[in-house]
Amino acid sequence: MFTYWPVLGRIFRNMLSRRYCRPMFLLFPGLISLTILLFRLGVGVFQVLDYVLFPGFVKTEVKAPIYIVANPRSGTTFLHRLLQSDEQYTYIKLWQTILPAISLYKLVGAIAVVDRWIGRPLGRLFDWVDNTAFGGWDGIHKTGLSASEEDEQLWVFLFLTPRS
Repeated sequence: MFTYWPVLGRIFRNMLSRRYCRPMFLLFPGLISLTILLFRLGVGVFQVLDYVLFPGFVKTEVKAPIYIVANPRSGTTFLHRLLQSDEQYTYIKLWQTILPAISLYKLVGAIAVVDRWIGRPLGRLFDWVDNTAFGGWDGIHKTGLSASEEDEQLWVFLFLTPRS
């Protein structure tokens, strides 16, 4: 969880250096980095809450995990989606990789129940986000906040991925 601190520290140090301290460098990388930092701090608070509210999660036994590792465009997503159609396997959705905390899952579930009671205004907003942000991927890789997804996003926030 804390592996991104050195990276963010270097970004902020460089932004405030004599070489880069200009409005454009402060605004764009600074705003993005600050947003990531605040978001990750918020998620971190919920992850700590998980140890208090759901202490049994650390004892969860994972039996025979399957790792799908291969080059891009080699069928990994197809295999992933094939396995997800079998009830003996489990998978995560994109929103769960962005908010990786049990307490956040429960909070999102409670908000979703209330949202359904009041006519789905948030649901429609997220449908619009899915169509707008992810619609262009439909023919290549069906994705969206509620779609099943690989664990790549879990690693992006930690800066532990070749794509970050």
